[in-house]
Amino acid sequence: MRTSALVYAGSIRPQALRPLAGGPSAFDRSLAFASSLPGVERVAIAARDEPEGGESLPVGRYPVVRRSTWTVDALLEEIGKAGEGMDAVFFLWGDQPFLDRGLAVRMLDNFRR
Repeated sequence: MRTSALVYAGSIRPQALRPLAGGPSAFDRSLAFASSLPGVERVAIAARDEPEGGESLPVGRYPVVRRSTWTVDALLEEIGKAGEGMDAVFFLWGDQPFLDRGLAVRMLDNFRR
């Protein structure tokens, strides 16, 4: 199943970009989780033009869609774009690093069925 992931960082706080418990930041963990999900071929980030606190996002190799403000309609539009040519889209928050891979896989399997 061809899958993509959109990581929302449009309201991310500076704390999410700092190391967490002596390891990667919450944002880095969210990106790593998104790219590790089964079938994920591409990961994109939805961010604001001006990050809160002035810190820039460490986006690495991931494409970023920037807007000055994010509305529900704008977010749904980007989820739709992320899903073009895909069978499914994972949507994740960029500041929630403690995600359950097993549960995400089960949800994808349920969606597939």
